[in-house]
Amino acid sequence: MTVHVTMLPAAIPPGIESSNRVVSYEDRDAVRYRYLLHDSGALVVRRTKHDEETVTEVVYGPSAWEGVQGDGSIQPHM
Repeated sequence: MTVHVTMLPAAIPPGIESSNRVVSYEDRDAVRYRYLLHDSGALVVRRTKHDEETVTEVVYGPSAWEGVQGDGSIQPHM
């Protein structure tokens, strides 16, 4: 499932229109995205390609994002 991350206004890089605060990671034919919410508040977006190992696409610190939609879970406390 595609993952949509809503960024906090202060976390949007210069030069990017602040009215578009949603960053999307779109599923494609052989690529799927999921997210994990770490107990620290970090948001981890993971990418899985067909027949390959799942890898981390991006990590957003707790002060960078305010919402997420898509297929995800909470990472168990280690």
